[in-house]
Amino acid sequence: MRNVREAIIHLIGQVIDWMNRKKAMILPLAMIVTVVTVYSLVMPAFTLDKEEAENQGGIDVPGVEQVEEEQSSEKKPASEEGQTAKDEKASKEDKVPEGKTSQKSEQSSDEKQLITKETELTKKGKGYSVSVTVDKKAAVPEDTELAVNEIKDDEDKDDKDSELPDYDELYKKAKKALQKKIGKTDIKTIQFYDISLVSGDEEVEPSSDVDVKIKSNSIKTDSDDKDYHIIHFGEGEPEVLDSEAKDGEISFTTDGFSVYAVI
Repeated sequence: MRNVREAIIHLIGQVIDWMNRKKAMILPLAMIVTVVTVYSLVMPAFTLDKEEAENQGGIDVPGVEQVEEEQSSEKKPASEEGQTAKDEKASKEDKVPEGKTSQKSEQSSDEKQLITKETELTKKGKGYSVSVTVDKKAAVPEDTELAVNEIKDDEDKDDKDSELPDYDELYKKAKKALQKKIGKTDIKTIQFYDISLVSGDEEVEPSSDVDVKIKSNSIKTDSDDKDYHIIHFGEGEPEVLDSEAKDGEISFTTDGFSVYAVI
């Protein structure tokens, strides 16, 4: 019995020893099998062409457009890069901080250049001419023009004169103003002129006094009666202005325009 037990123990020892030797061989073999398996799975991905790769799921292949875009960006011409830089610079210059106005927008179409030197504006009519001399102080736009309409009595009125002040009403006021100023009521001749400065479709007024001259066939400075007067019909009562008559014309200064009478 004792011999049998010893034989069994000896046999078990041999089995364990054999298993230990086999284990040392199995581990390297398992590693080799793993490497070969991974290689065999990965290698086809490198050898596939685009068409085969697209037909097989699980493989992402860059499209032709994407590749071309990448190549184009890598080979971008120097001139195109320069143009892009200019566009970016222009975009930055066009941006204006909030609350501020760019220089271009300040010079809008509504803002007009002003007259900077002495300029004479003239308007001629039937039997008369009116001239106004403006300068930098007047601060009127460069495109300013002189507009003059003679106000006639009812017998000589045209349809276009219907919007002008009434002749008879102006005559009464002029006679009253002349009497109040110099005590004279005898009026031999009288002409009324609606005078204005116009820029575009708007009337403008000078910022300072301007010189005005009115020449008319009715002004006879070479006759015995050389006493002529200018009456301005403003917002208030008509006013007799200081004036000078010579060489067939009468001159005066004013800072506002409306209806004027030459008496």
